[in-house]
Amino acid sequence: MDTTARSRRDLLLAGAAAAAGAAAAALAAPGAALATDGDVMHVGDDLVGTLTTSLAVSADSGLSVSTADATAAAIRGQSTGVSSGIGVYGSSASGIGVSGRSLTGNALYGLSDSGYGVYGTSPAGTGGFGASTTGRGLYGASGSGTGVEAFSGGGMALKVAGRADFSRSGKATIAKGASSVRVAVPGGVTSGTLGFANLRVHRAGVTITAVIPVTSSGKLWIRLNKAAPAAMSVSWFALR
Repeated sequence: MDTTARSRRDLLLAGAAAAAGAAAAALAAPGAALATDGDVMHVGDDLVGTLTTSLAVSADSGLSVSTADATAAAIRGQSTGVSSGIGVYGSSASGIGVSGRSLTGNALYGLSDSGYGVYGTSPAGTGGFGASTTGRGLYGASGSGTGVEAFSGGGMALKVAGRADFSRSGKATIAKGASSVRVAVPGGVTSGTLGFANLRVHRAGVTITAVIPVTSSGKLWIRLNKAAPAAMSVSWFALR
């Protein structure tokens, strides 16, 4: 029996087995994915990883994705955490973390079943900012809840620089000889509605004595202390 040949064969087999084991271990162990310009990303791949996938480029746009489907999302971020997580996160050292642009539709859209559709926060700067040249800089709407809510623990919850327009306000005229007028309020009134009114003309001895919400008709009842000596214009405002 040729023991020299057998020993050489056993040594080759052992070396091959060791190489295969090392290759399998390298594939199983998590590691950074390496890529260079020109590497291929396969469309339709569904990949799951435990490490961060990072894309860095020197051009203006790091990633550009588009869709022709009017109801689909070009990019969708989702967090599947049991308690909470972030679906899409944008960060910038000095510029814009997340930017949206649209010619006719929504540049940025947020939807939530129970939380915030869009949430912005900043320790010292502006948490949320909206601007427009001719349209709405920021728009909030709700079917039955609060369209826009402002809160501050110690400062101003809402600050307006410029004119403000409220649909639940307007002007009315108290006819000569009348001592009151009722004005319809968009959305109606409740017993908790706060009504305000001011005379827009001066008549000696004539004042407004009460602004009463009439829930049955959805109107504010503006009353004078006596009959108007002439037609008198009043301005009114309803809160809540």
